[in-house]
Amino acid sequence: METTIGILAYGSLINEPGSEIAPLIIERISCVTPFNVEYARMSKSRDYAPTLIPIENEGAQVNGVILVLDKSISIEEAENMLWRREIREADTNKKYKKKANPGKDSVQVRTLENFEGINKVIYTSIASNLGVNSPNILADLAIKSILNDAGDKQMDGIRYLLNAKSNGIVTPLSDEYEKNILEYTQTQSLEEAIAKLDNQRPLQLKKKDELNKFEDQVIEIADLICHYGFDKTVKDKKFNPSDFKNFIEQNREAFIKNCHEGFKKAQQKILALMLAFEVEKYKLKLVLKSLDNEKNKSQVLELNASVIGIESKEHILRHLIDTIAWQMIKGQLYIARRLYQDVKGEKRLLKSNIASVIRAADEINKNDLDFALITDLSAYIQSGDIMIMKENKSLEFVEVKEGVKNQEIFKILEDIINSDEPLEKIIDNLKLDGKSIKQLDRNLKQLREMINLTNILNNDKGVDKSGKSVKIITPREDTPKFDDKLRKLQKQLEARNLWAYDVIEDCLHIALYKGPLKFIGPSILDSIGQHSGNNFIIMDFLHVIRSLNKPLLFLPFSKDFLFDILFGRTKLFFMLNIDQYLMLFSNYGLKAEWLSRKETMKIVDNQKNSGLFIYKNRGIKITDEATKKIMYLNVGIFSKMYFEHIYPSYTAYTCRYLLEVNNDST
Repeated sequence: METTIGILAYGSLINEPGSEIAPLIIERISCVTPFNVEYARMSKSRDYAPTLIPIENEGAQVNGVILVLDKSISIEEAENMLWRREIREADTNKKYKKKANPGKDSVQVRTLENFEGINKVIYTSIASNLGVNSPNILADLAIKSILNDAGDKQMDGIRYLLNAKSNGIVTPLSDEYEKNILEYTQTQSLEEAIAKLDNQRPLQLKKKDELNKFEDQVIEIADLICHYGFDKTVKDKKFNPSDFKNFIEQNREAFIKNCHEGFKKAQQKILALMLAFEVEKYKLKLVLKSLDNEKNKSQVLELNASVIGIESKEHILRHLIDTIAWQMIKGQLYIARRLYQDVKGEKRLLKSNIASVIRAADEINKNDLDFALITDLSAYIQSGDIMIMKENKSLEFVEVKEGVKNQEIFKILEDIINSDEPLEKIIDNLKLDGKSIKQLDRNLKQLREMINLTNILNNDKGVDKSGKSVKIITPREDTPKFDDKLRKLQKQLEARNLWAYDVIEDCLHIALYKGPLKFIGPSILDSIGQHSGNNFIIMDFLHVIRSLNKPLLFLPFSKDFLFDILFGRTKLFFMLNIDQYLMLFSNYGLKAEWLSRKETMKIVDNQKNSGLFIYKNRGIKITDEATKKIMYLNVGIFSKMYFEHIYPSYTAYTCRYLLEVNNDST
């Protein structure tokens, strides 16, 4: 007897067998799958829409069709064609190879013997890559796929679900999956949802294209900031990675010059983009101002969304400038804190003396070994108009004055600095009016603050703007960080696809989420926090782009993964169980305890700790049980865990440093 060969179809293969298989089908036999099937895999070719796969412990047996092939086709040929169709491979020379240990993305062709009267029935099997499976997650993935390129090709998840439904394929998740799509789209049928989302897709694709172009610009700028200097220095030179320090020392001048060249090119690109965005945002706000919010609701919502989109891009660009600044200050957080003056309000380039500042920065940047950073481009630097990194590694600040009156005052300041005569005599000789004296007083104050700041930054000690003495404490040992844990989390996410999770020292929970889970991630962590106690904080790591802390580009992740986080495709969250954290202090002879609300308010009223950490109106007191010295936890200690990736136990241990010195020190 001749061997009959069939292909078991239980999904899109029923309607779309492909150009190779379709002409060879001689019969279709309805059947029920001998294995369970469920929507348990995201398909890359469908823009990560959910697809049906054989699965154990979930799903159900579903209606299928055996595609009986022409008797001239061998089992090997059938396997090759089915494999090529599944991976969308057009090259007929490519052959299927069985794997003893298939990976999570490997398509396997399996065989059923004598199934429904057919000698050999083959079907495809591939591992689930969802990690978490629920109807709302499936609906989110399907909607995103139809709004992307898959929708244009009619290969999206909603059409896939509709075709499966038309073929009588029903799984345990099918009904709720469909119900969630209809609720999200506010429609009555899958056909109506498809029509509605098809209309929305052109605008979505336009926005996606614009964001992709912006991301390409950001990647180019990031390379100038982080890689240009090193890459240009090692070009055409023998370089041994294990001898990095010696190589840099031997080529120090060339390395500094090349790094500063990269910084200068990056700053020019950022400046051009920032000015363009500010003009665009200004025009949008003028239109918004002219609209009636009640009559033009949809237009107002769209324009507001555009403004928010521009502001998000501005935050990213400012963060890139702060990535340059971080390298200029050698990654010292205490310096970043000194550069922030707690001045409120949005930085607006077009309302500043930006043209004069650009000219001054360009003049300074003519020196290959110096770099002048325009501080108005930074998210947090509020000291001076320009921060200069000199070739001797010292930092300097420049205030750029314009206008006749400012120039006169600037000349007076020069005379004061260069003269040996008392200040009162110089001012008396000048016969200044009251307004000029006030302006001179402001400039003298700025100059004094800048000199004090520069002294602290370059010497680790000095006097701050309030007149308080400052001494920077350097730890006696290397700071332990959990960077290796973060690297493992990235690998964990690659394996699970939607989520990764770890806990450090029983108190710091770290989670990575992708796809629809990135929206419900905080809720998941909130549930964990509620289960383990009520005192916990959840932090979205992306807040780092609006902070003083180590920039995102220095995370210990791959380059592509960093940009997934920066552009929101992947979310990184931290959740700290505060009560568990406080238990760590006892390991170092310290007692950590919650203050009462009354005690906390008393400290706040006395303004002794402007950065005091307060949670539910209560602060935390740390007492050295041997010396009885006390201190209060500052918000900065939590930032060290979230943004510097320092082990919680070490942040507790370092409180000993603060208790060993005068409480006024930093």
